[in-house]
Amino acid sequence: LAILVVLLSVIYCFIQSRGLPPGPIGLPYIGYWPFFGTSTIHMQLRDQRKKYGEIFSFTVTGHLYIALCSFNAIREVVLKKTQNFEARTENFTLLKLFFDGAFAFANGEEWKVLRKFYIQQFKELGMTTFKEDRNGPIYEAVRDCVKVLEKADGKPLDITEVIVKGSSKILRTTLFAGEDYVTDDNVKDVCHSYEFMLESMTGPNLLLIGDIAKYLIYPFTKGKRLAEEHLKIMTKNMYKMIQKHRSSFNENSVRNDILDRYFKEKIERSSRNDPTAQHFTDKALVGAIFQCIGDGVLTVGIFVSAFFNALLDYPEEQEKIYNELMDVVGVDRDPGIEDKSRLPYTNAFILEDVRTSEVFPFIRVLESANETAFLGCTIP
Repeated sequence: LAILVVLLSVIYCFIQSRGLPPGPIGLPYIGYWPFFGTSTIHMQLRDQRKKYGEIFSFTVTGHLYIALCSFNAIREVVLKKTQNFEARTENFTLLKLFFDGAFAFANGEEWKVLRKFYIQQFKELGMTTFKEDRNGPIYEAVRDCVKVLEKADGKPLDITEVIVKGSSKILRTTLFAGEDYVTDDNVKDVCHSYEFMLESMTGPNLLLIGDIAKYLIYPFTKGKRLAEEHLKIMTKNMYKMIQKHRSSFNENSVRNDILDRYFKEKIERSSRNDPTAQHFTDKALVGAIFQCIGDGVLTVGIFVSAFFNALLDYPEEQEKIYNELMDVVGVDRDPGIEDKSRLPYTNAFILEDVRTSEVFPFIRVLESANETAFLGCTIP
């Protein structure tokens, strides 16, 4: 009987794998997850790309993953077959656990409604472009960072903490209209909690999916307990911030921040009996704020730190970047977003740093909604 079960399992797996992109074979059900290293997974995926091509597959806890390793493959999914890959998993993942309610990980109508709302608000508030009233704090934060580096005079310092402090003022203005009850220390505390969660969100852990992963694997991963403790602390503090802001909300005098706009949007949709008003919950708002503070402050600090490390590792590049900045921007003005297209070498260095960095080498984003023919393969 045991031999029959094994034989049937092998036949089933063979049938299921027909038409799939090639890829490494892992353990039964667990898949390739045990073979990924926390600090080497991005290099392992790079090696798999060299071996199997621009698109390959592997499994983790019974779920199929398709790795897209070229602009051609990514364009095919994002531009040509959008409807086939617009689904998002309803199963357990670390991102759904930590960002529960956040619009980036919502599904269906909720995702479309909240995404449209936030994109419009971010645009109006100058978060997608450089608006004049937002430029000042950004340049001020950069100048403060330079002063701290000069004062350190070559001594070691935590550049991430410096960036977080400089960015918090910008974010407090955007989210909370700069209200005094949300201080730089409040933002710093949220980022501190976020750091513990990042330690748990390793490359291999981000691949965990489903109930087996939730109950039998993730509970025994490194950093799980501290990550969940800090998630509870952070969530509790954010609800307090929202309630405090709501207590001074005036529908007829809306402050120029995300929270007031969110409150008013829900009221207006409810007043016209728009069913999409149900998506504007405090839970969804907490998730969005968490994303803005964590990704908008701490992740910026981590990225800048990685950029500085790259400059230290390759000192010969410093002079090339400096010379390009002097030629294009000079010393008489601050750089602007309009200079980006005129700094090809600096852009190339930044992109290469992102490509080779092990900080968030990938994030599982899309799920196949139906069987799709894709670059000579069949995706179930």
